[in-house]
Amino acid sequence: MGTLLERVTQFIPPEILKVIDIEEYSNNEISIIKVKNAFAKSNSFDMYKFILPLTTDYPLEIVEKDYYQIKKNNLFPINPGQLHCSETFGESIIEIEPFFAIFIGKKFMQKTSKKLYGKKDVVFENINYSLSIYFRNIINKLIEEIKFEKKGNQLMFESLNNHIVIELLRNLDNNFNDSKISKYRTDKKSIKNAINYIYSNYNKDFSLEEIAASVNYSPYHFLRIFKKETGQTPFQYLLDVKINKAKEKLYNSNKTISEVCYECGFNNRSHFSVIFKTKTGNSPSQFRETGAM
Repeated sequence: MGTLLERVTQFIPPEILKVIDIEEYSNNEISIIKVKNAFAKSNSFDMYKFILPLTTDYPLEIVEKDYYQIKKNNLFPINPGQLHCSETFGESIIEIEPFFAIFIGKKFMQKTSKKLYGKKDVVFENINYSLSIYFRNIINKLIEEIKFEKKGNQLMFESLNNHIVIELLRNLDNNFNDSKISKYRTDKKSIKNAINYIYSNYNKDFSLEEIAASVNYSPYHFLRIFKKETGQTPFQYLLDVKINKAKEKLYNSNKTISEVCYECGFNNRSHFSVIFKTKTGNSPSQFRETGAM
């Protein structure tokens, strides 16, 4: 039986597979891939995928039209069949800081779920999860076993694979793990909905009170949990979205800088230029000339 990686690559478009930079550690049930690229083409896998940024936050991930900010050293699950891609601002593929993509065979995950819950079709919640030291140690131990062929490593694979999957089923919110339905989960969902609200309305004027009301929170409580989840205030997050949208328009269109300014929700071109240079290091015109993303 081949490694799971052989099945993973069947789902990746050939043109992407030719250029991505990967380092892989795979056995027949789990594949841990260290990747340095994100790409814009929507894709899905017939297996469970978990994104784990190693050094910095991951680019925005779009899962079935919803936007997610995946945080450094957090695990983000994507279920079998879920269409997803990265926000790359007009590029088909970009180079980013290394991250782990952990793939787990669908049958293996569901077989273990059946043993734990009596039901197999487990679906994980698409939110960030902080990693325990224990889980990180299991992942590192599996990589070590794959890198160095030692006597008995097939037995170790079986043990470590089971440890990893059981930890995920126990500790990540899913449709069978009722004990995980909590206020924390509700807050996570609300922030996800607020982020979607920002992306849908970034070029309009709206207040903190309006965005808080859209997720049924008081402005004070919303501000606190938004910053806790994203590391930014809603205004800071909105400003980043506006600038990223401006970069995309400058890169992909012939619109004037004034047109881009107003289409991205800025009311003053001078103010737009100052903010743009502060965020990117270039003025809008310099950015367009260099073609940098």
